[in-house]
Amino acid sequence: MDTLYSGAFGLKVLSHLRDVEKFCTGCTDCTECRRQYDLNYSRDIAIVWEQPDNLPVMLEEDPLQYLPPVAQFKGVQTVLAINLHQDILLSLPEFCIQAGVKALVVPLEDPLWLQGGARRQVEQKAKGTDLEIVFPKPFCALRENELHPEVNKFIRHFRIGFPLFSIRKMDGVIQEARVVQSSPCGAAYFVARNLAGVLDDEKLHEIVGNRWHNYPCTGSMKMDRELKDTVLHFAGELHREGVDMATSIAEDRRRSADPAVTAMLATVMPVDTAFQRYQAQQPQCRYGDSGICCRICIQGPCQITSSAPKGVCGATAYTIVARNLLRSVLGGTAAHSDHAKHIMLTLKAVVEGRAGKDYGIASPQKLKTVATRMGITTVGREDMDILRELVALCLAEYSRLEDGHLQWVEKTVIAARFRIFQETDILPTSIFDTIATAMSQTHLGMDADPVSLIFKTLEAALADFAGMHVGTDLSDILFGVSAPVYTEANLGVIDEHKVNIAVHGHNPLLSELIVMAARDLDNEAREAGAAGIQLMGVCCTGNEVLMRQGVPLATNFMSQELPIMTGALDVMVVDVQCIMPSVQAVAECFKTKIVTTSRNARIPGSHFVDFTTKQALEKAKEIIHLAIASYQERLGSPCFIPAVKKQVVAGFSLEALYELFAALNPDRTYAVGVRL
Repeated sequence: MDTLYSGAFGLKVLSHLRDVEKFCTGCTDCTECRRQYDLNYSRDIAIVWEQPDNLPVMLEEDPLQYLPPVAQFKGVQTVLAINLHQDILLSLPEFCIQAGVKALVVPLEDPLWLQGGARRQVEQKAKGTDLEIVFPKPFCALRENELHPEVNKFIRHFRIGFPLFSIRKMDGVIQEARVVQSSPCGAAYFVARNLAGVLDDEKLHEIVGNRWHNYPCTGSMKMDRELKDTVLHFAGELHREGVDMATSIAEDRRRSADPAVTAMLATVMPVDTAFQRYQAQQPQCRYGDSGICCRICIQGPCQITSSAPKGVCGATAYTIVARNLLRSVLGGTAAHSDHAKHIMLTLKAVVEGRAGKDYGIASPQKLKTVATRMGITTVGREDMDILRELVALCLAEYSRLEDGHLQWVEKTVIAARFRIFQETDILPTSIFDTIATAMSQTHLGMDADPVSLIFKTLEAALADFAGMHVGTDLSDILFGVSAPVYTEANLGVIDEHKVNIAVHGHNPLLSELIVMAARDLDNEAREAGAAGIQLMGVCCTGNEVLMRQGVPLATNFMSQELPIMTGALDVMVVDVQCIMPSVQAVAECFKTKIVTTSRNARIPGSHFVDFTTKQALEKAKEIIHLAIASYQERLGSPCFIPAVKKQVVAGFSLEALYELFAALNPDRTYAVGVRL
């Protein structure tokens, strides 16, 4: 960026962008409240030119002779022109076009800085060119606009324009106020630092106005015909609006302690997220919330009320609640066990030689540990032979119909607890049998005893536990046991200059291969102009590649739409579970591709890649190539990436903890950390 300016306001904006010490005079004794924001943009300002004070009213010679040579502007993206002589401004569009400048920002803090006729002349000189020109009046009225992508880049990079705040409240009192995007003069920081402890009530506007006025604002007090107000008063209203927006979504932000999420929610985008949709759903159905609405048969739905205490079939509230709870648990059991089933079938393919070279036994030691725990002999046997017997046991855990119970429950809980499961008769025969039997048990004309249904729910929970344990054990065998790894987390891991790929879902069969493919194709991304490939995880599969591969974690389930909203995510590749269908709608507002990979988890409008274990790496590379192409499509599009990321040490598996404890206390490994 280049800055051409004159006067006190121009100097204040420049001092703000350069983070000049104590340029702000709002406080008697400077508290350096801006230090926490990393605001020094000196390295991004190529040229600073201060207009001479003694210029005549009319410049009879070429006005551009007063500016630095045009050659110095080569490579500059944006020119900021503050309070320049009108004749220089009239010549500036042609100068910028010759220099290859993409955006010209001309703030108007005074009605006299540029009259309407002159403004139209400036606009006309850029008509039909690629030069974007904006005239924010005042400068803090500058907002993003889809018609001005280059100006949007300027706003997002320097974080100036319309003031945006992030506010945290508790019991109606503002606990903390942070600046997400400042007014160009820096007033937003002074306003924010003075809001802590203020009650969010009808007096808040007055307090914001007083803080802003005390900064002080240097806007004109002349009446502006276009604004129908003074620039100074209008600027105050903009700061009040910014605080209003922050307090109005503070209720949304109470659902997240993540500063990156709060920063994203504070940005104004024509995209709704789960946070806004939750508010739109209020008040939610009280019948559904309390579980007293039955939709199991076509005689319903039946709502239980004081005047209608039973359903059409005669089911009471207790029966309906118990049936609904059991069906909910069965849904989770089915989802988790289906995940484990895919891992199991992949290992079955490994045993049978059908998995190709992409999958194999990554941890022979974990294979032996699990096999021994499950009663399988390992001494003197080949790994593949042990795996064959273990896979057969897994298949039985899913398909057994009688004469037995889930071995993964018996072998992984303490003996006293297992006896309780036996005595209460809640040991599942197998995973699939429990799901089928319990679904039948909840149907019309079946079990109406809420106690019986609740105990069946406990059985379903044990089947769920077994399925998750199978999935965890087999994943460690297939991909390796995690060990402590150093990495990063939060939206700040996204890199605008790289091909950004998020893996989202539950199944490591896909995400592990995406990691492998990304490493293989990193040079192709660089040849396409990127600085490399940046992988990141979302939700559960993010944790899988975090703990084994050190892949950074971008965010979690609730905020999964936000990486897309940064504008820098090229592909989000999803498998199964936890994927909101809204990610496709959000992606369509940006240039992100949503890639679905499971026939059981389709999203309308997404790009489908039929991922199979037989062609695993080939399909993963197909997705990486799509991401590289998507990166090239989004070049030049505005991005907003919250500068929030933290260092993380993850990968503390049980085995890793045992090693750690043994290093601390070799004689009593399990006694470490439990002294009372």
